[in-house]
Amino acid sequence: MMKVGSKDSIWNKDHKKDGCQNCIDPVTAGQLKRIFTKTDMGVLETVASIYTKYMKELNMDTCWNKAHFFAQAVVESGLNMKLKNGESFNWYYQDLIDTFGKFQTEEGREKAKKWGRKIKNRKDPKAVDVTLENEINIANWAYMPDYKTGKSLGNKGGNDGWDFRGRGLLQLTGRGGYEYANTYTLKLGSDIINYPELAGTDISTAVLSSMAFWRWKGLNKISNGTTDVIGKICPQVGNNVKMKDKNGDDSSNYAEKQDVFKNITTKNFLIDVCKWGKENTASGQWHEPVDNPISTLYMQSGGSGKLGEHWGLFGNTRNGSVHQGLDLFAEPGSNVYSCVEGEVFEVKTHSGYGKTVTIKITDKEAFYNHRRDYKILYSSEGEIIQGLHFDKTKDIFLFYAHLRKVFVTKGQKVETGKIIASSGVSGVESGTCAPHLHFEIFTTVYAVGKGLNYRCNPGFYVHFKRASEQSVQERSLQKEISEKGKIEEVNGKD
Repeated sequence: MMKVGSKDSIWNKDHKKDGCQNCIDPVTAGQLKRIFTKTDMGVLETVASIYTKYMKELNMDTCWNKAHFFAQAVVESGLNMKLKNGESFNWYYQDLIDTFGKFQTEEGREKAKKWGRKIKNRKDPKAVDVTLENEINIANWAYMPDYKTGKSLGNKGGNDGWDFRGRGLLQLTGRGGYEYANTYTLKLGSDIINYPELAGTDISTAVLSSMAFWRWKGLNKISNGTTDVIGKICPQVGNNVKMKDKNGDDSSNYAEKQDVFKNITTKNFLIDVCKWGKENTASGQWHEPVDNPISTLYMQSGGSGKLGEHWGLFGNTRNGSVHQGLDLFAEPGSNVYSCVEGEVFEVKTHSGYGKTVTIKITDKEAFYNHRRDYKILYSSEGEIIQGLHFDKTKDIFLFYAHLRKVFVTKGQKVETGKIIASSGVSGVESGTCAPHLHFEIFTTVYAVGKGLNYRCNPGFYVHFKRASEQSVQERSLQKEISEKGKIEEVNGKD
């Protein structure tokens, strides 16, 4: 078992002692025992160590994320944190019809009556549970990819509905979610694509897959600063299920989660004194250049595959040709942010780059502290760590290109998270099937035209999702936009 604070702990190695200390403090078994009151301390020690080890990597290292995550988990998994090897499909037939669109077709209604339970109340002496064979039939039909629910889950048909049914602390569901989570659980030696039952039987895998699900749904960002559990958190986790509260009164799992968050987890994780937000623009903070940064998967021409996956990375990644920055997928009109405190050094239009903004960093500490242990993804295709003459002891500049509109002026001071522009495709005269923000980091006052010199790989600072980490929806959106054909932009309008 990994010990909290040991040398292999991501928390111990990467976290800096600034901002909110409670945010970056490790989760403890004692904290969890006050939430999961009937769970063995040995299990809670494992849960605490896994959360602590991966919370920074998954951007869940805030008091808010801890409080929201474990409020959801205790209602989903119970006070004894009892894992289940997959959600049950022992459904009353009419509930199947009322819940799943796939069962609302004429054929679906017939299958619901054939496979589902005939009597709603399972305590009725005449009630007969659904057989295992029919549970499998129900799961695969309900989550078929030719209907909205199955498609949104990234299922491909066959036995995906059953194989990738809800498991883990937060009921990870669907092939898409399992594929995303698998990029993390493989670090534990758990291949949940070929052995999906591990998410429901191994506690370490259950915790990490649920954390990956949290990030996949964007809850690591939604959680921060919000007390709205019912409106903002719960809908991303699952459906609102009616239930009885501890007094036997009518309630729902949404209401229970709100109650646990308000009365238990916020107190455990000290939300009232959390400094997140209060110091969000102070020294030492960083904001990604775009919301939900993901690498581009397509070339300007619309080509994709393995070549498209490294086309937008840093180095000689374009069949040996130089690419001087990192291309982050961004639909035209998306917000572009100042990553750290700085001063607008230049606002200029360049051939090939279009409208650009260059920011000179004034808070170098935020830049240094945000560096991560990024691993080069495509070294054999030319991706490198940095070019010649990159020297971060000198002035550091952030360069944003292909912008549609610029909202700042030369000499203006900008704080962390300031919206400085909207993304576009300016500078790409022939148009592009892959709209993106081109982002560079360099240490010379004018790097345009100098190849890879004075530049570093932005992947060491931008926590972007590479191709294998992107969800089915994220990949599908890039594909959909690419297939629409080239977007052209003239004078800031497309």
